[in-house]
Amino acid sequence: MNYFFVFLLAVSTSFQAYSQCKEFPKLKELYENKKYEKCISKSEKITKRNKKLAMPYIYTALSYFQQYKNYSKVDNYNASQVWVEKFNFLKNAIKTAYTAKRKDKKSACWLNFENEFNELKDSVLQHGKRVFDSKKKKKSKVYFDYLAKLYHDTTEQYWYFFPKKNVKNNKKQIDFSQINKIDEKGLRQGVWKKIYPNGNLAYEVFFKDSRPVGIYKRYFKSGKLMALLKYDKQGKHATATLYGQAGDTIAQGFYLFSKKDSVWKYFSKNQLTLQENYVQGKLNGKSYTYFPDGKVAEESKWKDGKRNGARKKYYETGAIQEAYNFKNDKRNGLYYSYLRNGRVEEKGTYKDDKKEGKWIYYDAEGKILQTSIYKNGKTATPPINQKDESEQLDSLIRNSDKLKDPEKYRNNPEEYFKRR
Repeated sequence: MNYFFVFLLAVSTSFQAYSQCKEFPKLKELYENKKYEKCISKSEKITKRNKKLAMPYIYTALSYFQQYKNYSKVDNYNASQVWVEKFNFLKNAIKTAYTAKRKDKKSACWLNFENEFNELKDSVLQHGKRVFDSKKKKKSKVYFDYLAKLYHDTTEQYWYFFPKKNVKNNKKQIDFSQINKIDEKGLRQGVWKKIYPNGNLAYEVFFKDSRPVGIYKRYFKSGKLMALLKYDKQGKHATATLYGQAGDTIAQGFYLFSKKDSVWKYFSKNQLTLQENYVQGKLNGKSYTYFPDGKVAEESKWKDGKRNGARKKYYETGAIQEAYNFKNDKRNGLYYSYLRNGRVEEKGTYKDDKKEGKWIYYDAEGKILQTSIYKNGKTATPPINQKDESEQLDSLIRNSDKLKDPEKYRNNPEEYFKRR
């Protein structure tokens, strides 16, 4: 196994979690067919057998939420019995969602339903505020507690119920009446801050007409700096530096409006490991990955976010390891792989990401070991040397764009923390 593969495995641990979510076709079918009660019942039976699985809890939470949305008998908050019945669905949804998130520690399953859980958050926040402003103020406590636990959204109402948590290391308690302001046009203005339930600052930023201006800081729950963005006076351009828990730099780059722009560099233990070029948020031009000694491990060409053109991989000695071409993000054309001594190890042709035609495999002395004929990626004679490692690398690199982008959450900063 070469150093490049070791490196990618090290920096891509979070990406591999996406493949660890066990699918439940029956639950999916019940949910998509709007059979929510049966979906909940089926999910509960599964979790009784295995409480470690996240997906059944996710389907349960989303089914409760859909029942809440579909419960349209009445919107009158004075109709107590109906009110309780309807909003019990919402309470069960947020409660079960919290359980699901605890099971799904790396968000491997959660990310597939991110839009639905964002909608759940908005509904819970809206309902919580309405109850808070009513005569049943105390009944809203549970909603703001779950919002803080699940989304790290520590609202003004949250601090009303948990005032002691707003003091950390004898620091002055934040007066939320003086910050987090929205003007009559619905635009964010002035200083905005949010705090984790443990009392540590989650983020701080200055808004002008809902655009961040100047320094924008985000923090881990531990209180350590997670991201530092520096905006110009118009809030259009920003330089960004992202940090790990240990304080090391993991990425540096630029934003134009809300999209990545120009050169982005990624680091592991303060060593450059990946460099990409963006135009209007899409990969364009060449990207490079590097060995720990700084030598190029791989280079690829991109156009409008898709691989187009030559892609080359190298041994740590600088000798070429693989060479082939992409067209619209799929392998097409001739493929060559080489041994460390420079001899061809394997050659053939790809068509739309599948092996096609004659593929020849060689030994270290250049003698033919085997010839296989492929049609639409299949052959009756499996080759001696399968490039499993290359396939895994491709999968990891395809997932690399799932790195959390802080700029995407400029208007709803607390959402940034859900995947951390």
